[in-house]
Amino acid sequence: MYLLALLLLGLPLLGCRPAPAALPDRPLAESTGDWTADDLRLLRTVATEEAEDFVVAVGARRSSDQLQFRLDLFESIAYEVYLAIDSGADGARQLPNGAAAEIAWDILVHFSSSGAVSAIAATGNPLPHLGPACSGDPFLDYVVCSLQTASLPLPFEDYRLQAFLFAPDGNTLIDRTPVARLGQSPPQPVNVILAFWDALPAFTPVQALRRWDGAHSGPFGRRHGLRHLLQASSAADVPVVLLDLAQPVSLAGLDIVGGLEWVRSLQESGLVILPEVSYGGDPQAAQISLEFSRRIADNYGLQTSRIVYGAARMEQLAGYPAAFAVMPNPGLMLMYDDIRLIPLSVAPLAPGAGSGNRLGVQVDPKEGLTATLRRALLESAATTQPGAVLVLGGSLPQSAWADQMTAAQAFRYVAGQPWLRVLNFASKIGSSTWRRLTC
Repeated sequence: MYLLALLLLGLPLLGCRPAPAALPDRPLAESTGDWTADDLRLLRTVATEEAEDFVVAVGARRSSDQLQFRLDLFESIAYEVYLAIDSGADGARQLPNGAAAEIAWDILVHFSSSGAVSAIAATGNPLPHLGPACSGDPFLDYVVCSLQTASLPLPFEDYRLQAFLFAPDGNTLIDRTPVARLGQSPPQPVNVILAFWDALPAFTPVQALRRWDGAHSGPFGRRHGLRHLLQASSAADVPVVLLDLAQPVSLAGLDIVGGLEWVRSLQESGLVILPEVSYGGDPQAAQISLEFSRRIADNYGLQTSRIVYGAARMEQLAGYPAAFAVMPNPGLMLMYDDIRLIPLSVAPLAPGAGSGNRLGVQVDPKEGLTATLRRALLESAATTQPGAVLVLGGSLPQSAWADQMTAAQAFRYVAGQPWLRVLNFASKIGSSTWRRLTC
């Protein structure tokens, strides 16, 4: 039982609060991508299975000639959207369809999933000089609207915004957001870690090849394995933790399948993290296994992080700053005797024994992240605990994260959401790394 009973004594981490920030001002890419957590102005939760908070995040940023707004939806649907913008001038509160805004808007942007875009003043007169333009990504479930800034009054930080989402008939209200001020501090994104055990079971060369890139394998019976997980992670620039790769059988198998140099390169880029692996309940044997894990990784040109995976007792963690652990509250990092305990949301039962996964199926070929998982992520945003983090992943042979047809979509979705922050670790964990992890 990986530290389960003792963790009830842990204390929540002290966290950091977001500092006030001006509206981000930087050159904008030609695409609508590259949004970051600093661009967020509002992050909401999905309260029910009906997803009544359908607009889950609102973002804003500007360049020298554009002011952009982004709406992240719980899922892509046909819609009509109104963006009510209050720049401080005299305005109106009623929308053309009769709905009422909480602000006196003087600019109203209207667009629909069919592609129609317009902007009007509170008087009803069109504002073509603002050059309204909208585009979106139905897979990533967002839409971006931009306005030309030459004719907009300053300062943008004082602007207020409220978004309304209607059904295609233009009258049935699906969702309305709270009012957001563009200059307000960005909310904390949802912290996640992607961690996998049984990363490469390789007791025979055949098993190594199958778990690296096996046909008719994985949960969908398709091509599946560590190779596809690493390809997707690298393409999306999203780091993964391979919890038990730093052990002799797995590293020998990695060498056999020709993946050693690639993993070494990904580790140097910060995209692969290897904890030290502990096996056995005896404290002396566990300490020997940790040292052996570190030494065997070094022999293969890899470096383990000072994070422990697999420890059964707290005394095995002496001298380590952090460890992965099964905990009663699987969404909250805890401190115990100066050791940060990182919660496994999915629980390894024993090597090769699968998992007890409270998050259900996590990824899907069509959705990327399943609706169940997206709901769990957004609900975690509602916590007031600064140490909140969800550890995704699980047993790699059973995980759709390593499916050839699913992995790329899932990692693309994670990388494309500014309200998700995938945490990384340095090989030597210092205060700046943990500040990033806990803030």
